[in-house]
Amino acid sequence: MGAQQNAEWYDEMCRKTANSRSEPPWCSPWHPIWEHVVKLVAVSGPSRIVELGCGPGAMAEMLHKKLPKVRYLGSDFSVVNIQIAQRRGLPKHYHFSVRDLVLEPVTINQPKCTVVVTVEFLEHIIQDLQVLDRLPIDTEVIFSLPDHDSEGHVRWFATAEEVDTRYRPLFSDLKVDTLEIGLRKYFIGHGHRSAPVTTVPPTTVPPTTLPQESAA
Repeated sequence: MGAQQNAEWYDEMCRKTANSRSEPPWCSPWHPIWEHVVKLVAVSGPSRIVELGCGPGAMAEMLHKKLPKVRYLGSDFSVVNIQIAQRRGLPKHYHFSVRDLVLEPVTINQPKCTVVVTVEFLEHIIQDLQVLDRLPIDTEVIFSLPDHDSEGHVRWFATAEEVDTRYRPLFSDLKVDTLEIGLRKYFIGHGHRSAPVTTVPPTTVPPTTLPQESAA
């Protein structure tokens, strides 16, 4: 099993892989995951999208291609990832910010109009349930999880049933899809937040409310 890594570790990794991270999303082996998520978002028809752990902005680029008028906020604690995302040339209503999402939760003011997307993020943090638990009731959430270990993974899942067991208490209508990419599987969970069931630990940094023009 891997371990939770800090922002400096990810910054260094991103510098070493900057060229591949800057490529269009359809060139990536993770393109099928993003495509599946984009289809789920499009069905919901939100006016706002919040991406937790947005990485270098590949998902944002795909979302913009499908939903160009939707307001978007992507957050990641890697400065290098955000720099790459900002160089993708997306319009101003697609906004990126450097944020440690464990310590600085995003404030969502209109949950029924917002879809939260978090792809290849929850498996990297110990506080996955707490991060989801802070999202407002009725917020639609779409997330992905892998079936394999990696240096930065603190968890992985063998089956969709295992994903369902861990996350269903946080959702009123959770569904888990399975995608096979080569020899690996990825699980895409989607549903609406229900009443909190976990105890959220106190943070050392207060939640950050986004500027009015980019608030979710």
